[in-house]
Amino acid sequence: MKVLIEKELSKFKDSKNYDGLDDSQYSKLEKMIFNDKENVPVSTTLHLLCTLKNKIGLENDWQTDQWWNHVSDFAAEHISETIEFIKTECSADEFSTFSEIFDDIAQKTNSKEFIDAIKTTAKKFPEECSKFNIQCSIDAAESNLS
Repeated sequence: MKVLIEKELSKFKDSKNYDGLDDSQYSKLEKMIFNDKENVPVSTTLHLLCTLKNKIGLENDWQTDQWWNHVSDFAAEHISETIEFIKTECSADEFSTFSEIFDDIAQKTNSKEFIDAIKTTAKKFPEECSKFNIQCSIDAAESNLS
């Protein structure tokens, strides 16, 4: 199923130069990813979700909100695997993508280990952290710890 999902995602360009997916395309792709989450490792699902995020048009608030809510829930539900993904498998692009929901994940999990992982990983990607001001996302996540 992973190959099928990747094939479907590859049909669409990254949204940098176009309007992105329409809502039905987004819903179909997200459903495919989440319906298969039991059959693939969490890290694979997180990779696919990052790829999906890059297909969302910059002006599409509904899809962005859906992505933020669903992915932060998924990451929080699988916090140990999410931490491992961030520490060992996450690319610079994926790290900047996930930085958008660091605070949501921290709030849902209250995980000091998560904060430590994003702080450590940020050191691996100084260019992206500077370009996308990721330190603000890390600070917001840290402020959500009880």
